[in-house]
Parts: sequence; structure tokens; C-alpha cells
Amino acid sequence: MDGMTKTDRPTKEQWRRLFELARDFKAEKPWKFLSDCDIFGLKLPWRDETLYPLVMGNAGEFYGLCVYRGAKGLFNYFLARSDEINVNDPVFLASYDNLMLSFLERDLLRKEEIALMRSMGISFRGKQGWPQFRRMRHLRLDGMITAEEADILIDVIPRVIMAAKSLQVNKEALDLFDRIPGPVFEEIGPQNWYFVPLSSPEEDVDFFPDEDFPEEGVRRIKKLHRRAKSLQVGWRGLPAFLGEETGDPFQMVGALIVDAETGRILAFRTLSGESLREISEAFREKFVEMLEEIGAYPGRLEVHGQWPFKLFEPLGKKLGIKVSKHENLPELQDAFDYLDEVVSRDLRKS
Repeated sequence: MDGMTKTDRPTKEQWRRLFELARDFKAEKPWKFLSDCDIFGLKLPWRDETLYPLVMGNAGEFYGLCVYRGAKGLFNYFLARSDEINVNDPVFLASYDNLMLSFLERDLLRKEEIALMRSMGISFRGKQGWPQFRRMRHLRLDGMITAEEADILIDVIPRVIMAAKSLQVNKEALDLFDRIPGPVFEEIGPQNWYFVPLSSPEEDVDFFPDEDFPEEGVRRIKKLHRRAKSLQVGWRGLPAFLGEETGDPFQMVGALIVDAETGRILAFRTLSGESLREISEAFREKFVEMLEEIGAYPGRLEVHGQWPFKLFEPLGKKLGIKVSKHENLPELQDAFDYLDEVVSRDLRKS
């Protein structure tokens, strides 16, 4: 996975504008009028995707702005609000597509961020008064923003400030948030907005991979002559990041096969990708590799979760084996917990 190049980074002019807007945002305190649940959409004529800003700070603990990009970003927002969300689920992790403006203590900023402000003669003060800009896209959950993303924030921040000011005097507009989840407003002129009653997503949010399991993978599995009784397979986000030195780290995903009877770990792989589709394809490929390492194909395959089940169900039909979906596989869960401990311990030593 490639990190960010120097040409991707915002210019000093963009940074200066971002810091000015961050100062304005903090001064206006839009969280007084917008709660942490008041997400709304902005359709800008020059942008292909709808942007969904969410102001944070109404609870008085964390102050900032999150901008979800397009239908996929909005999908991640509603997924995060689900009661059943698992924050280590690769489906959730890979669906991230948002930008963050956070107000933090000075000592929580990176050295290069402080150096950038100092080089421009810019400083902030106060508790939770220092702005930090971040990107969260797919498995890249703490990356430095790009020039293109800086332009998005430059477009959105002043419009959020304007929206908060309008809501102070426009009770009817404020009522929209109670009646409609994520109301969308289209800009048709300077300070002139049109409420879009129903908006069709401009992009597909159905991430499901192709129905068929890759034929090459099936062929390789059929070469395995030994048949295991019952295997369990699953994946999970690991507490490990790669590429932190590039300013664009990505989270690793682990894939496991365990013996369903004993809970013994039979094979383990890490995988990555720039989208849910990519890591899904990688999961299938790593699964085949793990079976080759084990030297056997499953007589029965127990799969953890809806998404992996969709990935492996077609394989069952091709091999003539039963593939079953499970929301809870204690043996697999214990194996992942053990791996988390090992990874966390290794990180503490490094």
C-alpha cells in the first residue's frame, strides 16, 4: 500500500486557510446549535459527491468536525451508530471515508504539526484549542490529509459555520433534523440553499464481492487430498499499524483458521487493501494459502459473520461441503484474543 507523496500534501496557502477556518470554527461554537447526532448533507455544484458534516462538542467533552464523504461515508456513520457494531470488524474499518478536524491539547499534536504552525507564525492557545486535521479512509485511520482533502475542508467548514448561524434564527430548518435523518441541502447560489427532500446516492454502497469464488482458488483447494473434519474461519482488525513513519498508517487485518473441535490455531495471515472489496479478495486468497499450509480442505466450514459467509458460501457449493454462518464462535474468538495479546505485547517492546 503506497503512502502519501510530497506532491499530495497541502500547500502552505491551504494550511494557512485551514488554520484560519479552524480558529473561526472554534470561535463560533457551532456545537451550541448542532448536536452530535445532527448530521446533514451538502451538495456543492462543483463536487461529484455529497459531503456529510457532523459537528461534535455538544456534550462538552470533545470538540471538532467530521466530514463523511459520499454514500459510503454516510454508510460508515450509520454503521457506527448501530447497537451491534464491532469496532474490530473489517467491514466497519474498511468503510471509513471521512475527514476530521479535532481540537486537542498541544502535547497531543505531532512534532511536525507544531513545526508547521511555527514556520507560518501561527499559534493557538487554551484547553483543547489546538486544531489537528486527519483523514480516515478505509484501513487508513490516522493519516495526514492530502491537498484534495484540504480543499474539501476549506469548502465545508465555512458552510457549517453559516448553517449553525442560520439555525439560530430558523426554527423550521432545525426541526428538519428531528424529522429526517441526514437532511441534504443543495447550494444553488451564495448563501442560497435548497432542501433536497429525497436524494438518490450518487455511488453504490453495495460492497458485496462477486458471487463466485475464484476458479483458481477452487482448483488449488481441490488438489488437497486430505479432508479435515470441521474448520472455523474469520477475520478481525488487529491492534497494529504499518506505515506510521509516512504519516499515513493503515491498520492490519488478521485472518485465522482454527480447528473447530480443539480451538487450536492451524493457520494465520495478515492482509490489507485500499477498499473493502480489495481486502475481501485478499481474504479469499489468504484462505486458500492457509488451507495449502494445513494440507487439507474442510469437511465443514464454520464462518464468523455475515460478510465472510457471503465470501465463502459459493465455495461450499463448488466443493460440496456445508458452509454455515455463526455470530459467535468461542474457539475463534479465543484465538483472536490470544493474537491481540501477542501483538500488543510485541508493540510495547518495540
